[in-house]
Amino acid sequence: MLFPPAPCCTLQPNQGRFDDVQKPASLPSRTPREKKELDDNKSKKGLGAIYEDEYVQKTGLVSTALSFSDEQKKEASILFKKLCLKLDALSHFHFTPKPVIEDVSIQANVPALAMEEVAPVAVSDAAMLAPEEIFAGKGDVKEEIELTQPERKRRRANKKRKFKAESAKRMVKPAPENASSYDGEVDQIGITVLAWNVFCIVSHPEWQTVQSSVHIQDDDVVDTN
Repeated sequence: MLFPPAPCCTLQPNQGRFDDVQKPASLPSRTPREKKELDDNKSKKGLGAIYEDEYVQKTGLVSTALSFSDEQKKEASILFKKLCLKLDALSHFHFTPKPVIEDVSIQANVPALAMEEVAPVAVSDAAMLAPEEIFAGKGDVKEEIELTQPERKRRRANKKRKFKAESAKRMVKPAPENASSYDGEVDQIGITVLAWNVFCIVSHPEWQTVQSSVHIQDDDVVDTN
């Protein structure tokens, strides 16, 4: 009985070089996206400043900031803004606000509580007072049911005191300023009326008859004596 020969180990199987057909790798259907590296650092600019820079880059309007080291440029910018304000006031019928003029501001590195509050001179003291300091009310207005017994007695006594004061003012009538002249005028009028009455009585005919009879009686008395 014959056996097949044993396989011989050659160099190709040992190195893994086979003649088998290799399966091709599948290609992706879409182009791979580029992976961008994300920046984890916090930006020093705000979101509005970032959008502004992107808009300036897209439109190409690059604005160069004015260097404050050049004093002539700074002075020219301020004068131009003032001129524009005056021209706007002449040519517009509506109110136009004043332009914002950049100015150097000094900020002291001190807490806010340590800084002194400076008030303008033109402001009155009433503007810095609280409402209860300007107008002092009569206190808490309570209903009759809410009052206690001492409060009711106090309110009743105040009402009586006010009523007595008002009644005393009504009883005492002030004398007129021209009282003396008024009394003199009354006396003069009374004397005039009295003299007129006497004149009327004397000129009356009955009074004349009475007077003649009195004279006759007097003559008789004289003759008897």
